[in-house]
Amino acid sequence: MKLYVGGAFQGKKTYVDNEYSEIKTLKWFDGKDCVEKGSDYKTIADFDAVCNYHEVIRKELLAGVSPEDELDLLLKDNLELIIVCDEVGCGVIPISKEDRMYREAVGRCMCIAASKADKVTRIICGIGQVIKG
Repeated sequence: MKLYVGGAFQGKKTYVDNEYSEIKTLKWFDGKDCVEKGSDYKTIADFDAVCNYHEVIRKELLAGVSPEDELDLLLKDNLELIIVCDEVGCGVIPISKEDRMYREAVGRCMCIAASKADKVTRIICGIGQVIKG
């Protein structure tokens, strides 16, 4: 599994597409679509890569599902998955309890993903910095 993280609008998906362009065209799942499609880890596991994974986590929290458990199941189903996720833990601590829970859940899930990943890359201004692997 490979993990790519970085701030919003830092070119993460484009970076990943470019990194794999000589190998294959990646089949992407966009986490922004998960609410409309009613998807779960089984749906996402059918793809090569998932972008906006933080939105998947938000959907799971709203549905009362444990994002950490869903991530574990997802990674068991697809060991080669590429996860692209925004960093949401920087900046001002949110006032609302729900937003704090979301931020903390994303952090916990990314810790789990990073511990299981073969490679972790942080994308800043479209430039990748390998921090593991």
